[in-house]
Amino acid sequence: MKPNELFKSQPLEFWANIKLLNQRLGYVNRKRKLNPDGGFMIPNVEQVKEVFEEENLNYNKIVDNNDKFTPFGKLIVDYMQYRSDVLTDFVHPNLMDKEEAKDVFYNLKKACDPQILLPLNKQTGEKKIMHI
Repeated sequence: MKPNELFKSQPLEFWANIKLLNQRLGYVNRKRKLNPDGGFMIPNVEQVKEVFEEENLNYNKIVDNNDKFTPFGKLIVDYMQYRSDVLTDFVHPNLMDKEEAKDVFYNLKKACDPQILLPLNKQTGEKKIMHI
């Protein structure tokens, strides 16, 4: 994937705010009865203000006096939404579960017929079970 040009050249202050919000709020909303879909954390104004107040930081660059995101705050939220969309729409569909990965591995092994030894699985117990 190519980086999004809008976010690629943001200053360190931008990334520091992303990191702070992610560390304090988490990256995802856990699946629960009230939120059965879960999903990635996209903070609202109240959450941003709460994090900054708890850290004794000024949030005026992110939230204005009318409790609306400033352009800089909107950019932060836009990045978090973009990251959520990329992970949900492009990355997640390309992930494999254990059985699918095993099938792909053995199909490729059969098709390619490697002439070199494959790396050994050095895991133990249940994870070690693998017939090459």
